[in-house]
Amino acid sequence: MLSNDRNFKYLIFDLDETLYPSDSGLLQEINRRISQFISELLDIPFREADVMRESLNHKYGTTLRGLRTDYQINVDEYLKYVHEIPLEKYIDPAPWLRTMLISIPLLKVVFTNSDIVHANRVLERLGVRDLFSLIFDVHAMDFQNKPSSQVYSALLTTLDAKGSQCIFVDDSVRNLQIAKKEFNMFTILISSQSLSFDGVDVILNDLNLLETILMSIL
Repeated sequence: MLSNDRNFKYLIFDLDETLYPSDSGLLQEINRRISQFISELLDIPFREADVMRESLNHKYGTTLRGLRTDYQINVDEYLKYVHEIPLEKYIDPAPWLRTMLISIPLLKVVFTNSDIVHANRVLERLGVRDLFSLIFDVHAMDFQNKPSSQVYSALLTTLDAKGSQCIFVDDSVRNLQIAKKEFNMFTILISSQSLSFDGVDVILNDLNLLETILMSIL
């Protein structure tokens, strides 16, 4: 049984492959469009562009940051291109998610390396947009990104909160580890992996288990 003596106030979620299933295919399509954008931008074969996408993502944390740094791209054109996707092909409305979020007595926040337009579309499609008090996106991060420490600091400043008041749910171990080690957030990983990770408090193989976990600490 977990215990809470920290007076939690905020429940913070990553967006992609956290609030919707990782097997939806949506992020794979976004990545495909990012590679296509690179292919057209640099006039190189798609396969080469796909390798570059992964390399930039690994080096900079997001491909967008890499493209801004190395190629000075038009960010608005990039974001529109990679997210212009019919969401109904990939994710369905989630009444169970809405019910669960309503039942959790914390303020809900989205903390995403994506942009607010994409986040709004996803949340609207899921049927939960009105339940979130803030979307902290790549614009709010001044085009930095998780897991950079400064974007966590910026989020906490915006919330006027301490890390110890926050529960952070993400599908990325490295994003959670920074949140835990540097800001003392309570961290929950959404993953099918059963391995334990330093800096991760709880691992859930399905988001629908979140309510049960949280009710044991709130």
